[in-house]
Amino acid sequence: MDDANKLPQAALVEGTQMQKLRKETWRMLGNGYCTRPEGVPCEYETICESCPCFSTTIEFLPILHKQKQDAEKKGQTQRLEVFKKLIQSVEQAPVVANTSTI
Repeated sequence: MDDANKLPQAALVEGTQMQKLRKETWRMLGNGYCTRPEGVPCEYETICESCPCFSTTIEFLPILHKQKQDAEKKGQTQRLEVFKKLIQSVEQAPVVANTSTI
């Protein structure tokens, strides 16, 4: 890489917010959370939904439904089953009332 394409040194330094975010146990994904403990390597990379550290909640149902529809449209049966199971587990999970405002 020539000097014109190199990043400035300041761009290579990780800020305190990014350091904090990187150290948090739950990392937000597009359709849930990664609960993988810090220091445990990720072997899944792009298949988070099949990972035992993947967790999702009711707030992600619209995204999960869109992903399920996409899998149906593309005939991806294995991916379709993953999203069906995730949606079912979220829909069957007990709803906990927010009592902080009561």
